[in-house]
Amino acid sequence: NGVLTGTGAAARLIEWLYRITGQRQDSGVNIAALFEACGFEAHIVRQDCPHSMAQVIIARKKV
Repeated sequence: NGVLTGTGAAARLIEWLYRITGQRQDSGVNIAALFEACGFEAHIVRQDCPHSMAQVIIARKKV
């Protein structure tokens, strides 16, 4: 997942499009907990970049 954090017109337009199509709403769901309920160990890594933020979910199957 990624989020544009720039202040330019293009970034604002793209983020607005994500919001109006329902791709930017905060569901309040704990994503890691969903993976854990299915037998995975999971954690979320966020990395701030110059004009964006990247988010990666790392999940490993419990054995």
